[in-house]
Amino acid sequence: MCGIYGTTLKYDKKTLNTKLELIKFRGPDHTGLKTYTATSDVQVTLGHVRLSIIDLDARSNQPFEYNDNLSIVFNGEIYNYRELKTRFLGDVTFRTESDTEVICAMYERFGSDCVKYFNGMFAYVIFDKKKNILIGARDRLGKKPFYYWLSDEGFEFSSQLKSILYGNNFNIDDLARKFYLLQGVIPDPYTPLQEIKKLRAGQCFTYDLTTHGFHIQQYWDIHTNSCGYLPPKSYEEAKETIRELLYDSIRLRLNANVPVGTFLSGGIDSSLVCAIVSDFNKDLCAYTAQYENKSFDESDFAATTAKHLNIPIKRCECSGQNLLNIFHDYLDYFDEPYADDSLIPSALVAQEARKDVTVILGGDGGDELFYGYSKYEWTRNRLLQYKKPYWFRKLATPYFRYKGGAHEVFQATQRNYSDVYRSLGMFCYTMNGAELFDRLEIARMQPDGEYLENEKRGILAYSDYDMKTFMNAVNMKVDRATMRCSMELRSPLMDYRIAEYSRLLPYEYMFGGGLGKKRILKDILFEKIPRKMLERPKKGFVPPAKDWFRNELRQEMTDICSATNVSRILPEVNADRFLRLRDSFLSGENDNIRMIFSIYSYIKWFFHYASSHK
Repeated sequence: MCGIYGTTLKYDKKTLNTKLELIKFRGPDHTGLKTYTATSDVQVTLGHVRLSIIDLDARSNQPFEYNDNLSIVFNGEIYNYRELKTRFLGDVTFRTESDTEVICAMYERFGSDCVKYFNGMFAYVIFDKKKNILIGARDRLGKKPFYYWLSDEGFEFSSQLKSILYGNNFNIDDLARKFYLLQGVIPDPYTPLQEIKKLRAGQCFTYDLTTHGFHIQQYWDIHTNSCGYLPPKSYEEAKETIRELLYDSIRLRLNANVPVGTFLSGGIDSSLVCAIVSDFNKDLCAYTAQYENKSFDESDFAATTAKHLNIPIKRCECSGQNLLNIFHDYLDYFDEPYADDSLIPSALVAQEARKDVTVILGGDGGDELFYGYSKYEWTRNRLLQYKKPYWFRKLATPYFRYKGGAHEVFQATQRNYSDVYRSLGMFCYTMNGAELFDRLEIARMQPDGEYLENEKRGILAYSDYDMKTFMNAVNMKVDRATMRCSMELRSPLMDYRIAEYSRLLPYEYMFGGGLGKKRILKDILFEKIPRKMLERPKKGFVPPAKDWFRNELRQEMTDICSATNVSRILPEVNADRFLRLRDSFLSGENDNIRMIFSIYSYIKWFFHYASSHK
């Protein structure tokens, strides 16, 4: 796990060093910077900050040179690099034990198609000196970030926005801001700035250093079946296949030359990962959050699970002051406005676990792949409701208003429920009428709506859509929360083989059978941990931002979320209406912390990063 940077623009050495220094928290073990001549008037600079995980020797430092023809910067892990060496590269003499060198050898053998053989989380760029091109890729599910700026003057890329931003002047992206107000996060490929984009999950690119041509290709998507899986003939067959894939996924992700641990919240996904990890190694420690407020503390449940699995566990104290310290600096690592304040405890638990381990396994991805969110239940009910003709539902408007007010009318009387689903945003929060934009109009403008239009998929299409959208938000959160303290998070449930196979499973394999949500994962887990230990209402952590904004941070929040700032920085928001909602929140009349936090985060980001920009 590392941070990568590169450019064809001609910055001075001090500026280049600063750009790398800005992301050094991602890789504190080594910093590398090299400049190459591509043509008589084009040079390529590659930079890298390394967090050493595999082959700790300096020979694997980057930028890495391979056979005089290739130079690479690479962030992430190729989990199956050993298998690739055995299967395809038996005739190659390697000088390191790193997966970086395997990427180069595979590229030399298969060209840009090499990415299709990689099982991992990655973002890399190769400078091919023979072809005079830069070629890069991002992993299939977008676990590793990749930002880039393409202009008439050249090409620049980085693991984080801040490196590209430094020393340059960009324009605020008004459309991305509207997406943010709707979603609580800016969807790929957008960023807060017009000129900077994100390479999307499952994409690769080529930049020609001679012609300056830039080409993006989608090498994988959520309906790709590169493994050639057939739909299961029975539930038992599906369960056995998922079990085998999980075991192999975790086996691959336990390989490291540094200490490894696991996150354990006490929920289904992290418990399943820990249960399988314990079959490989009983000595790996689990880490769980322990909160002062017992109403959402689940550390006792996590400790009970760990005891049953006979694995060690450490409780990471998440006190109010410790959480507040994280809150004060989160924008230094996030680079973008982000409206999910669960990033704060995630970062704190990672920080505490980092005292012992450098790599940690987590349960991310289970909810998106295996229908773990409650919204899928009410979405299915809505889809049944939408089988009734549009005219009939419009005629029933008085009934819907009686049943649930304007919100119910909106949800029940649109032409397509897919539009409603998109308009709810990733975190399903409302702005209580403070928005000065049409939610449905902005929803239709967002990327990836076509995944919801697949009528053959039915309710399954909504999971497909969340894989393309909400999963990116989750990936951003866990990447920043762990890289903030130079820790590598690995997510076994997000192995692309599991993702591909999950798309073939019918809804009843995911939900039902007396087990409810995530049926198939629970079925596997309950073979290892008694059902009664895990079946309980999930408490869910609510960070104390609500209390902070009403107490310690009251003045800061009101200063940032002032009428002047809202009007100038967020013209899509009715400042007067928002201030009334803000003040009623402060008095305790409403608890819409999502809306308050989203507005606060964008304005604070603006002053932190973009106040000098247009």
